[in-house]
Amino acid sequence: MKKIITVFMRVKKATAWLLIASFLLAFLASCNTQPPKESKNDTTSTTEPTENNPSNDISNEEKYKPVLDIYKDVIINLDEQMNSKGSPYSEGTKEYEWWAAIIGAVASFHLSTNVPGYAFCDLNKNGNDEMLLLLDDYTVLAIFSFADGKPVLLDNYWNRKKCTIDGDGTIQVYGSGGADTSSFSILKISDDDRGTSRMYRKATRAC
Repeated sequence: MKKIITVFMRVKKATAWLLIASFLLAFLASCNTQPPKESKNDTTSTTEPTENNPSNDISNEEKYKPVLDIYKDVIINLDEQMNSKGSPYSEGTKEYEWWAAIIGAVASFHLSTNVPGYAFCDLNKNGNDEMLLLLDDYTVLAIFSFADGKPVLLDNYWNRKKCTIDGDGTIQVYGSGGADTSSFSILKISDDDRGTSRMYRKATRAC
């Protein structure tokens, strides 16, 4: 099974999330890596079809192309889109859902010190690769699966909701509602790739 992780633009290491990165590093170590392509205005890359695609003539990048197009547009035109009064997509559409999740995640992190990219990995071990949008310090921005012939947004993250991914594909989500509240959940992607199920949850609130 072939795994690909691609990062783009100028690389500069961040130190703030070393603990989170250590978990993701262990997970992504199983993915075959490809050297980054230097580009300031283009986040495209190439990949070969994976062995685990239901149809070997369709690559992961082709399957997730609608999401990747939005992701690249958000990265290149972030300031413009953040300052605009409305979304370029109609509310209620899948494109609007993806755009809102991506721009919310990307805007909450400092891209001046992190390089946006993406990776494909089979998190639930069912033969189909999920797509992770992530930064070069392994901060995960969003997780997408592919079901019923289209991309599916499983979850997105920001500065008060972060995740790590264990070696068995479980997703550990750390949330904060402020100084007095926090939560921790362990999720697993369903075998049909349509969503996630909660395996564990703990929430705390200071007195």
